[in-house]
Amino acid sequence: MTSVDQVCAVPYDVRFDDEQKRMLVMAVDPLSLAEVIEMIDDQAARGAWHYSILHDARAITWVPTADEIRRIVDRIRTLSKTHGARGPIAFVADNKAVFGMARMYELLGDRDRLRILVTQDFERAQQWLVEMAAGERAG
Repeated sequence: MTSVDQVCAVPYDVRFDDEQKRMLVMAVDPLSLAEVIEMIDDQAARGAWHYSILHDARAITWVPTADEIRRIVDRIRTLSKTHGARGPIAFVADNKAVFGMARMYELLGDRDRLRILVTQDFERAQQWLVEMAAGERAG
């Protein structure tokens, strides 16, 4: 049986699955940069930095600015110096503006070798994380 530790904090519902080494993050409005940074910091503090993340952002309308995306990537870069490589992140968004900014996050993260998939398809996101985990086990 999989153990799941649930943390409910508006605007996030975060579930840590220690057996699968995965986080399920469900975001809801209202959301801000400070809360995104807090969630990232919490992941590192819990020792889950290497966990894969399925980030469901289909319920949010907050669209981060380009500067906010850069600040998120900078925070991840800083924490990665201490905690090592961050686990793969599958980001699901169906709002066009949120999706576009998530793609910017994906592109900026690629420079730091972050493994990020941005998609509108929740099932595709899940499958990609399974494929990433299989690749890590094989590698």
